[in-house]
Amino acid sequence: PPPPPSSNLYYLSFLNNTFVPGVGTVRDEDIVTYDPATGNWELFLDGSDVGIGGTDINALSVLADGSVVMSFNTSFSLFGLTGGPDGINVDDSDLVLFTPTSTGSNSSGTWSFYFDGSDVSLTTNGEDIDGVCILDDGTFLFSSVGTAKGGGPNSHDENVALFTPTSLGANSGGSWELFFDGSDVGLNSNGGEDLNGISLDFDGTLLFSTTGTYSGAGSSGNDEDVSRFTGTFGAATSGSAQLILDLSALGIDTSEDVDALSIR
Repeated sequence: PPPPPSSNLYYLSFLNNTFVPGVGTVRDEDIVTYDPATGNWELFLDGSDVGIGGTDINALSVLADGSVVMSFNTSFSLFGLTGGPDGINVDDSDLVLFTPTSTGSNSSGTWSFYFDGSDVSLTTNGEDIDGVCILDDGTFLFSSVGTAKGGGPNSHDENVALFTPTSLGANSGGSWELFFDGSDVGLNSNGGEDLNGISLDFDGTLLFSTTGTYSGAGSSGNDEDVSRFTGTFGAATSGSAQLILDLSALGIDTSEDVDALSIR
């Protein structure tokens, strides 16, 4: 595959405990970076330092100021969280914002509530957010574990929706539209072709990872890989994908699974 852009860092989190070269074993509440210019891996966030030990980060988006929007695979109490509609409780369809004061092996920072999924009818288990990308204009892309039905057109697990907020925080509002229809390019709603990590690159292409092996849009990849989709977005999606990060060639075992990603 072609080499990924050399000027960007890839921020990744894994589904399970994963050995990362030069870092050691990281847990599912941690975030690592990969620098394609140097080939170096580094620990970015130690989740156990900041109160999310025992949870799985299953969606993340790094903002221009270095803060990180995240979602998790389960509901839990996030001590220190401010601005939430239910105190410190977070649902798997919510987004929270982490503002770091330090990163790496001694991570620290503050948590604030960012988006209440239940306000826009994301309420079922299938509507758990499992991929997010906050765009610089304040809109954001998201994918879900299953079919997201409330508040807009049905978005299946191989799709990406674009949410345009009218408000954020404890009283979230807005609307969504279909951004990427995976079924148009050969991705199936069954099996391992659920998108579980997404990020929009600076050139407007869509980076994605999947829950299992995918074969579609003229390419294929495994659940530890990152691919790029280039084409036309919307209800009539067309284009092609290419594998850009084969993590098994970068020291990550093929048994592992990237379940959250961002590029910045």
